[in-house]
Amino acid sequence: MILWLTSLALAGKWDGMEADIVAEVTVNAAMPVIREQFEDLHTLDLYSDDCASERMIGEPSAHVGAPFRVRYDAGPWSRMAEGTIAEVGHQYVDWEHTGRYGFTTRYQFTEDPTTSGTVVTMTTFLDTPPWPFRGLFFKRVRPGWAACHHELLTAVAAKLSGQFPEPMAQELPLDEAVPRGVMERPVDTEEPEPVEPAQDAESSEPVAPDSMESERMQRPE
Repeated sequence: MILWLTSLALAGKWDGMEADIVAEVTVNAAMPVIREQFEDLHTLDLYSDDCASERMIGEPSAHVGAPFRVRYDAGPWSRMAEGTIAEVGHQYVDWEHTGRYGFTTRYQFTEDPTTSGTVVTMTTFLDTPPWPFRGLFFKRVRPGWAACHHELLTAVAAKLSGQFPEPMAQELPLDEAVPRGVMERPVDTEEPEPVEPAQDAESSEPVAPDSMESERMQRPE
């Protein structure tokens, strides 16, 4: 009776606990660059062998429908899984693991306004295992699997750090592209050349304009 009550108490200890495996890392790279990384099955190669081994990448190796096979290890738990890249959205990529105990892993991308980078959240959606495996799962399997998720995201962050697309030149409207007045004829700012005074035909001495005018107005004798 006491053993039964103890077992019942232990079974209820994990009730209501979230079974999903979640890890989150901020990557100093643009969202399209990160999304492209997770659309490529060679992302599996960024795992250590302690977390993912016997990796087999099919053809095609990228985008929706790309097949793979891998053995995941987390603490005392180990499982060979097959799957495909199942769905790609603007802010997420889903990898679907098929089979009787299949599960989905989602890579979610959110812009981080404080760092100009991208927050990547990796979530493997799982059902809570039945008793008596529940305690082992929460104490050893789930922490080990979460550490592997974090390892992968950290490796992705190191690989993609600093990768941002070149900003595109913004094309201005025609009335704004050229500042007002630029197309007008430039004002001549050069000083005019000085005009040399006229000279008398019989003399090399220059004649002042006033004296010329006064001589022209004199009455002949």
